[in-house]
Amino acid sequence: MEFDEKLFHFLWKTKRKFSKEKLALTACTLEEHKLRFGNIACAFLEKTVLIKEAESMGGLIGQSLFLPKYIDWFIDHDLN
Repeated sequence: MEFDEKLFHFLWKTKRKFSKEKLALTACTLEEHKLRFGNIACAFLEKTVLIKEAESMGGLIGQSLFLPKYIDWFIDHDLN
């Protein structure tokens, strides 16, 4: 590798290490509620829907419903 590639790689790793998001204690995961979300989505859309993890906010593409991995919108775990 050239010097500039090594420098960029080092800077990229450093940025990723310091920019990791901290998960709140009240957050819930997609895996905890995947079955429930799947049943609700199938009922609303009247077709089979696969629940998958999204990189950001998510959306519906074909038969796949992309949802965020962690939900931390409220101050209580039960509300999330």
